[in-house]
Amino acid sequence: MENSDLFEMLYDKYFDKIYKSTCLIALNDSIAEDAVQEAFIAAFNNFDKLRDIKKFHAWVAVIASNKAIDMIRKNSRIYPSDQLDSLHQKYSLEGPLDLILDKENKLKIINALNKLNLKYRQVVILRYYYDLPFKDIGEVLGISA
Repeated sequence: MENSDLFEMLYDKYFDKIYKSTCLIALNDSIAEDAVQEAFIAAFNNFDKLRDIKKFHAWVAVIASNKAIDMIRKNSRIYPSDQLDSLHQKYSLEGPLDLILDKENKLKIINALNKLNLKYRQVVILRYYYDLPFKDIGEVLGISA
């Protein structure tokens, strides 16, 4: 299988999950969309540098969340909390929590995420949405675990 075919398969498999997690970080769907598109382009351009294919989804998720954070910082007029209700309605934030949480609890979680600093929000999403060990999160974000 060629790298481009493998990349296309991985794109199809992980795009939705990465997009949804980036929405949770950015709390803005247009920023999330742009960040994910840029992340997949960057991942494609650097695909040969990926050492462990099993970490592809986390790798692209980190790239996307970093790009979203950069976009938010560059445009201080973005108010993520304005989109919280529409974000929850527009996207089914599927994941392990959906099995046990109802809509009201999910909305409380999204509101709590909104109150976190962007870097902390990124760590929470990587830990609980992607189930990454803290050591891996620290490694990919360049911080101590």
